[in-house]
Amino acid sequence: MTNKEIYKGRTQQLAILAGIIATSSTLLLPTDSHAVNVFVEGSIGYNFYADVDADLGFTTEAGNITDATLDYDDGISYGAEIGISHFDPYDVLRLSASWEYFDAEFDSGKATVSGGTVFPPGPVKITSSDDLDIEINLFMANLYYDFETKWAFKPFIGAGLGLADIKDADDKELAWKLMLGGNYEFTDHFGIGLRYQYVQISGPDQNDLKFDDIGTSTVSATARYQF
Repeated sequence: MTNKEIYKGRTQQLAILAGIIATSSTLLLPTDSHAVNVFVEGSIGYNFYADVDADLGFTTEAGNITDATLDYDDGISYGAEIGISHFDPYDVLRLSASWEYFDAEFDSGKATVSGGTVFPPGPVKITSSDDLDIEINLFMANLYYDFETKWAFKPFIGAGLGLADIKDADDKELAWKLMLGGNYEFTDHFGIGLRYQYVQISGPDQNDLKFDDIGTSTVSATARYQF
C-alpha cells in the first residue's frame, strides 16, 4: 500500500468519525446553560474472536471449497474516544464517538470440498491462508450510563452503533456493541478504567469471500482525561 493510499484511507476514516460526532452532538447536546464536560480516552485491549462461518468460494484442483468454519487467533486492539459528559440533568450519561483498530489473524478452519480431483468430497482442514485475515477499523457513536457511588470508583454500562471499515471488503458494514466496566477517578480530571465489550459486525463480502456476522469480545484498559 502506497503512502498516498494510506493517507486517503485515514482521511476517509477521519471524515466518518467527524460525521458520527456531528450527528451525535446534534441529537443530544443540550441547548440550555447546563455545564458540559469534554473528555478524551485511550484504550488498549485483548480480543477474543468467535468462530466465523463463511462461504469461501474457492475453486481449485482440490475442488470447490465452500461452507467453512474459521478460527482466528486472539489479538491486541487499541482505540481512541472523544465525548461529552454531565450534559443531562442527573449527570449520569456520557456520549462519545470512538475509533478502534483490530485485526484477526486466521489460525485454522474446516471447509466442505466438492467436485474435486485431489480430495474426495467432504470436510477438509484449512491450515493457513493470508486471504482469510481480517483487518478492521471500527467507528462508533456510544452512550454510557454511569452509576452514582460514594466512592471514586464508578461502574458503567453502555451501547454503541456505527460502521466497520474492513480492509478489502466490498463495503462498510453495520456494527453494534454492548459494554460494561468501571472507572476509578483519581482527580476531577483524570481516571483509569477497565471495560468489557462485545462487538458484532454484519457479515462482509471480501473479494469472493462471504462471511457471516463477525463477533468479538474485548477486555480493555482505559485512561481518560476530562477537561
